Amino acid sequence: MKIEITRPVEIDIKFLEVHVPIFDCYNDEGLYEDLPKRYGDYWKFVIDIDSGTIIEWDYPEEYKIHLKVCDSGIYNLLDPKGNEVCPEYHYYVPDAIPNGYGDYLDFTILPNGKIKEWDINEDSFVDFFKDD
Repeated sequence: MKIEITRPVEIDIKFLEVHVPIFDCYNDEGLYEDLPKRYGDYWKFVIDIDSGTIIEWDYPEEYKIHLKVCDSGIYNLLDPKGNEVCPEYHYYVPDAIPNGYGDYLDFTILPNGKIKEWDINEDSFVDFFKDD
């Protein structure tokens, strides 16, 4: 007889990779044209989880984000070497992103790339490991 058991596993996560669309369907023509890390109609960036800093951020001032992503984001947890440590998370903005809620990314990025009010703990990543 074979049985399946579940045991707690400790994993090392270092980065949160975010890939979200920038929709132009809300009469926001020109929305975020100068947004660093924008690639066409998508914004793709990686956050260092420990510091709350966007890797290789290049903008000289505070940058305010209020972006509706309509359940279309892709979020990945990465280990220190950049390998994925769990399946992709598709759906609402995860709790790991401060002031992220439902369909929105809503935060301020400081000139050094740090996300203002970044305050996470291990419970912030529960969404990534829920069974569908």
